[in-house]
Amino acid sequence: MSKVGAVLGILNDNFEKRKTVFSVSKKSLTSWARDLNIKKGTETIIYTGHMYQLMPITKSATTLYENLEESSLMNLAPLGRFVNRFIDLSSMSKYAVKPDKNEEERANSCLKNIYKLLKYAGVDAGYLYEDELYVGTLLYDNGIEEPLINQAKMLNKILKNNNVKNIITVDPHTTHMLRNVYKKILPEFDYNVKHYIEVLFEKKIKPQNKLDMTVAIHDSCVLARYEEVIEEPRTLLNNAGINYVEPELSRKLTHCCGGPIESLFPKKAKEIAAKRANDLLSCSNTVVTMCPICLLNLKESTPLKDNFLDLSEILVKSYL
Repeated sequence: MSKVGAVLGILNDNFEKRKTVFSVSKKSLTSWARDLNIKKGTETIIYTGHMYQLMPITKSATTLYENLEESSLMNLAPLGRFVNRFIDLSSMSKYAVKPDKNEEERANSCLKNIYKLLKYAGVDAGYLYEDELYVGTLLYDNGIEEPLINQAKMLNKILKNNNVKNIITVDPHTTHMLRNVYKKILPEFDYNVKHYIEVLFEKKIKPQNKLDMTVAIHDSCVLARYEEVIEEPRTLLNNAGINYVEPELSRKLTHCCGGPIESLFPKKAKEIAAKRANDLLSCSNTVVTMCPICLLNLKESTPLKDNFLDLSEILVKSYL
């Protein structure tokens, strides 16, 4: 078994055995909703897909893997897969490279921002709390589709039990998985799925104040190419008085952030991210992203980490 095959195998085994790729406690996954008094379930829910919450431990695991990528220790990867079936190695990485508390707080803040923006738009969304499942984005991105069928069936049952009809997602990947992938592999998975940006756009929310700033806009590959959410974020920014600058590669021709291969080839992913980050920073000192994976990869590829913002971090300053 190759080293890459062993890493993919570990991710696959984690998903089948532990229903996620990186183990994070349910308390941590749902802590963003603490004190917001969000109803459990309901016909319309906000669905995080665990993407924002997984980024801090993803960063830790990727950093550890990057340090070992060309090490002779990687020859033990096949053995690692065997051990992982009994001991969750991904959860152990947080002790080798501890997740940054600031990263965890920022991820939770972005989710709070999104919920508050939806509430301002008049959307009364519930939340599944501990019943929410990771949808298998990382496996799908790396070509592993078979385990997704059982996860789709499990989630479908949870949604039916909670009488859910409308799902508002917070990241591009979960949107694509629930709106397209799950419907293909499980025809009865039939829900009205929209990204929160689409909802805010449709609700025609009005800003409380205009922001005098210029940003370079980075389109998510998944959101722009597959889900065709392109004009909506631009309209929200424009209404907020924000001047956005398009890099040479944008919209459906957007440049990859390196995310799809970060778990397999972290150094190559960082090279790709650095190129994109430099292109964006040449347009403006401030860059806005719409995906937690893009945000993580781009900011970690350059010393100018503070110059990269999540769209929700900008919108709350104008609309709330």
